[in-house]
Parts: sequence; C-alpha cells; structure tokens
Amino acid sequence: MLLTPGIIVLSHLSDSGKLVLFGILTLCALTPYVGLNALPSSTDLPLVSFLLASYFFIASQRLSRMRIRSLMEHITALKREEQTLPLTEQDKDFNNIANLVNGLLRELDRKEELLKNCSMEAEYTAKELQNSSSQVASGAEQEFQALDSLAATSEEMNATISNIAGNLDSTSAKALSTLSESKQGREVLLNLTHRLKEVGSMVTHNQEHIDSLTQSANEISSFVDRIKDITSEINLLALNASIESARAGEAGRGFAVVADEVRTLARNTASATLDISELVSSMNDRVTLSYKNSQHLDTLTNQAQQTLEHVTSSLSSIESAANDTQEEVVMSRATMEEFRLANEQMSQRLQHLASVSELNSKSSRDTKDMVRYLEWLSSKLKPQGELV
Repeated sequence: MLLTPGIIVLSHLSDSGKLVLFGILTLCALTPYVGLNALPSSTDLPLVSFLLASYFFIASQRLSRMRIRSLMEHITALKREEQTLPLTEQDKDFNNIANLVNGLLRELDRKEELLKNCSMEAEYTAKELQNSSSQVASGAEQEFQALDSLAATSEEMNATISNIAGNLDSTSAKALSTLSESKQGREVLLNLTHRLKEVGSMVTHNQEHIDSLTQSANEISSFVDRIKDITSEINLLALNASIESARAGEAGRGFAVVADEVRTLARNTASATLDISELVSSMNDRVTLSYKNSQHLDTLTNQAQQTLEHVTSSLSSIESAANDTQEEVVMSRATMEEFRLANEQMSQRLQHLASVSELNSKSSRDTKDMVRYLEWLSSKLKPQGELV
C-alpha cells in the first residue's frame, strides 16, 4: 500500500518523464558533492531527494513485477480461455506490451491453424501412404517370391534340359551304333544270300546229275533184264542139248558135257545178273532218296533265301530308321541347346528382376518406416497446436 502512490505516478509517466524525474532527484541528491550553487542550499534536500529516488526506484521495481505478474496471469488465462490480453487505461506501457502480445497471439493463432491443417494433411497423407506402401510392399513381396520361384523353376528346367541333352547324346550314340550294326548285318545277309544262291545252284546241278544217274540205272536194269532173257534161253538150249545127247547115247556124251558146262555158265550168269539187279535196285533206292533230299534242300534253300530277303528288307528299314533317328536327334540336340541358352538368359533376367524386386520391397519397407515417422510427427503436431 505504501508504494501505491509511486506506482500510480510512474504508471502515468512516459519513459522520458521517468528519466526527467530520476534525473532531478539524482541531481538534488548529489548537489553537495558536485558544487552546484544554483539550487537553494538546504541540508535536508539531498536526503529527501535520495529517499524519493529510492522510493520511486523501488516503486518502479514493484511496478515491473506487478506488470510481469499480470502479464503471466493473462497469458495463463489465454491458454485456458483462448482470448486476447485486455487493455487498461492506467498503464500505457502495459498496453503496449499487451498489443505486442496480442499481435503475437494472433500470429500464433494463424500458425496454430496452419499447423493443424498441416497435421491433418500429414496424417491423411501418412494414412494414404500407409495403405499404398502396404499394398506395394505386399505386391513387391509376392512378386519377389514369384520371381524367386520362377528362377528356381528355371534352374530346375535348365538341369532337366541338361539331363535331356545327355539322354539325347546317349540316344544319338545308340542310333549310330544301331546304324553301323544294321549296315554290317545287311552286308552279312547279302553275303549269306549270295552263298545260299550258290548252294541252290549246286543243288540244282546235283538234281540234274541225280536224274542222269537214275536214267543210267534204268538203262542198266533194262540191260540186266535182257541178260536174264538170254540166260533163260541158254538154259533152255542146254536142256534141249542134254535131251538130244541122251537120245544119242554114247555118241552124244561129249555134247552132254558141253551142255552141262553151258548150263553151269547160264546159272552163274543168272546169279551174277541177280546180283547186278539187286545192286541196281539198291542204287535206284539211294538215288531216289538223294533226289528227295535234294528237293527238300532246294525247298529249304528257297525258304531261307526268302527269309533272308525279308530280314534284309527289315535291316534296311532299321538302317533307314536309325539314320532318321540320328538326324532327328541332332536336330533335337540343337533345339535343346538353343532352348537351354534361352532358358539360361531368362534365368539371369529373372534373377535380376528378383534383385530389383527385393530392392523395391526394401524401398517399400523404408517407405512404411517414413510413413510411421509422419504419423508420429503428425501426432506430435496435434498436441503442440492444442497447447498453443
């Protein structure tokens, strides 16, 4: 209460008035020390001036503290009630400060509104980015897995192609071996066919000789039959001679001896003729058997020749098929090699795409982290806007 008059006086003075007041009081308090004679001399003036200067200084300090306290109270009230500082008619300095603070408050209101809008935009953008980045990350992850699976499948196909190429090489070698063996077999069959033809020709010549031998045997049989007839006639003549010698008695005894000799010769001739006839019959039987065997051999030779011709035709077909197989294997090998190279290039491209997809997935994860940071930042901006 003691300082109230001084506070009132100081609150109504301007800055220049305050300077003049403190200047006069200071001058009066220092009069005995500076030798000023213009002022009326009094022993109490310096003391009074010093006391007044101290009083107004303390009042000024009190006024400053009151202004600061009032300003803080109003600012605290502004935080709660969201209003401006009220002006007063008693304190111009406070009004100046209040005007500055109100200007700052209006600027802060604009900043707050701007921060709220930015926060809302950041939050909306963060949510949109969150959804987009989640979809992109999911798609990138699925794409990476699909590309990785395709790359693995491509590598498996490359291994399968290598196995098929190995099998084709083995098939080509077997086809070449079959082709070579079929050629050798066909040459052997051609040689055997030639030999069978020679055997057939020899059988034909043998049959001709057998026919000639059969004819000679038949002629011998006819000749033996004639000898038999002659022997019968000789026996008849010998018998007649014996009868006639018997009639002649002693005169015909010599003739009887000749007749006996002739009869004996006829018997020997008949016995020889019989032996020859048996030999000729046996020879005919053997010739007939040889002829039958020769005919059977000729039949077998013809059948073997037909079989060989069929086998030769089959071997020719096998040789042609083996040759075609070899050509097709060579073409398939070239095609498989081209496909292997294309698949290898595709595998390399898929691996490159997989690495790019992995980078995209990492970028999507980084984007999600940035989105989380934006969400955190927008959540931090909201409380700041509300506090202001």
